[in-house]
Amino acid sequence: MFVDRMRGCCPRSANNRELRHSGLESLRRTLLRSQAMTEPAHPLVAAVARSAAAYPGALEAFPWGERVAKVGGRVFVFLGSDTADDPSITLKLPESGHYALSLECCTPTGYGLGKAGWVTIQVGRPSTPERDLLLEWLDESYRSRAGSRHLAMLDADPSQAQQKRP
Repeated sequence: MFVDRMRGCCPRSANNRELRHSGLESLRRTLLRSQAMTEPAHPLVAAVARSAAAYPGALEAFPWGERVAKVGGRVFVFLGSDTADDPSITLKLPESGHYALSLECCTPTGYGLGKAGWVTIQVGRPSTPERDLLLEWLDESYRSRAGSRHLAMLDADPSQAQQKRP
């Protein structure tokens, strides 16, 4: 979304103040809120989205019209478009990526991300992992992308582990 890119480019600049006061900022927030209120159609993708939102510092965003979860400005899970016919989940799996890629439903992520440990899981295929394994992979992806402050918050609060699994 153009307005989202404008806002993120220079957070303390005069242009950002003009954007906030022009009313475009409230429009951007309204659009993001309306997108965030909808839930992915596929139940497995929805469960991963809910779990991702429970992590410390996790924010939901919609770059390119696709749902992602970020921590500290870094994406830790791509959840695709809510209206996709073939839903997928993309995670960074530095430790279990080799096992994931042995499954028929998993492929290295395109655009060179696969070389960095990103794996795309096609949801709805017979070889799709169970929900619990996907949530373990979500945790691995979060831990690989989050900063030390967010990891300390996660490890210090044992109830976070319960909240991740709705």
